Amino acid sequence: QYWRKHLEGIEEPLDWELPDKQSTAAQPEHDTGAQRSTGECVTQLPSAVSEGLERFARKHGLTMANVLQSLFMLLIGRLSGRTQVTIGVTRNGRNAPRAGIERAVGLYIGTMPLRAHIEPGTKLVAWIQEIQREFALQEEHQHLGMQALQQLVGVSELFDMLFVFENYPTDNKASEFAPDLRIESLSGKDATHYRLALSAIPNPAGLTLRVMHDPSRCSDQQVACLLDHFKVMLNELAS
Repeated sequence: QYWRKHLEGIEEPLDWELPDKQSTAAQPEHDTGAQRSTGECVTQLPSAVSEGLERFARKHGLTMANVLQSLFMLLIGRLSGRTQVTIGVTRNGRNAPRAGIERAVGLYIGTMPLRAHIEPGTKLVAWIQEIQREFALQEEHQHLGMQALQQLVGVSELFDMLFVFENYPTDNKASEFAPDLRIESLSGKDATHYRLALSAIPNPAGLTLRVMHDPSRCSDQQVACLLDHFKVMLNELAS
């Protein structure tokens, strides 16, 4: 019942055109971008911006992850002209009420749809708070899985853009539960089958934003332009 209500009237994602810093016609004739399985664009926000976003989140009773995912949805709505936006959000499945979960080994993550309505004139803080309440409400309903939700609403693709908040434990966090454990470095290599996937990665230097994307559906230039728009939003909110 929850998912039927949350996804009522949902449509397949529109193949709208992302903004571009330059015309794709200006790309080299033998550009190999289309041959890659996944493209990647990374940018680092200054610590002052990250600290400003954290102050904003604390002031309004929000989590950093929800502030970022809400602004990402707002940006998609503005660029696409849509008043209803659905993204996939990768969540921690260890919060689910499963017997013995605290002793189980494994990543236990899952991706679920998060939908928001963008109404002109709505106050930004109230809108983000509403999304956070909806996000929290989904905790007790995330056991169904994507295939079940697709069958439930009769839509084969619920979203084509993904948000991930990668709050991996850093060395100082690891020492809280394992004093002798040190994390010297962390790196990863992954890919995405979505149109694009935005990862927000907090770190001592500030906040890293990484976008993995399907080169056949959007170019490096388009992704870089989207990141520029997103950074403008974050800078305004942090100031």
